[in-house]
Amino acid sequence: MPETVGGGESRIEPIRPEEAAEAFHVPDEVIGVFNDLITEGCVNGHVTVMQKDVVKRLVDMGVSRKDIFDKGWLNVEQLFEGAGWEVGYDRPGYNESYEPSFTFRARTTASGRRRSY
Repeated sequence: MPETVGGGESRIEPIRPEEAAEAFHVPDEVIGVFNDLITEGCVNGHVTVMQKDVVKRLVDMGVSRKDIFDKGWLNVEQLFEGAGWEVGYDRPGYNESYEPSFTFRARTTASGRRRSY
């Protein structure tokens, strides 16, 4: 066991990556806003969701803009990929200026056809 600063044995173990991932939580309000925007714009299993639209809806609901970004609540890619979407995030690079966005595409089946949702 590792030692503590005072020389005794440490009882605290470092967190493992899977534990850290499990500890990360996206509030239901955030997922709900993404669900609404996906539903409103989805055509043939594809939709682009603008980050500013997500943030505006959340702020209008009383969610702190600071919390949205500081707590990483827009990091929803893995959640939606686990639900059957291919998710991309695009933001401007150096010397570019456009609004960041999320692209959601229904995952294709083994036959190469898009699943219909």
